[in-house]
Amino acid sequence: MGGYADPGELQMAMLWVLSMSDGSCDLLAIAERSGLSFAAVRRAATLLPVLQSTHRDTEEYRETRL
Repeated sequence: MGGYADPGELQMAMLWVLSMSDGSCDLLAIAERSGLSFAAVRRAATLLPVLQSTHRDTEEYRETRL
């Protein structure tokens, strides 16, 4: 995917990020649980812009609930 060294790892990282994108886990937790490199998980998250707005909305929601 776009010159990434291991497209299979990036694809798996995208699946992990998507499946754990409810706001309860940070990227480091996803990397640890999946066994993938943090770099791959972070890259996957940047390639999935919908998650960036979802994460931001989740943080704003949490702040209003405190």
